[in-house]
Amino acid sequence: MANFLLEIGLEEVPAHLVTPAINQVVERAENFMKDERLAYESIKPFSTPRRLAVLISGVAEKAEDFTDCLLYTSPSPRDGLLSRMPSSA
Repeated sequence: MANFLLEIGLEEVPAHLVTPAINQVVERAENFMKDERLAYESIKPFSTPRRLAVLISGVAEKAEDFTDCLLYTSPSPRDGLLSRMPSSA
């Protein structure tokens, strides 16, 4: 397991914008990790008017394995193509 630190340097940001900004960074980091199927233990936010950072702890070394299943179906009335089913002959 590894740790990942994302730090974003900013111009001076008004204090009332820091909390919504770091919350959005955390949310996007969580979504990214989920979309990429990367397991992690925790996300810890850090913020100041000049910096936003998240420390992602316990990041898996590789993405989780998965299997795609392709389903052949009859053509849609919209596409007007012949059946996509493999021929049995």
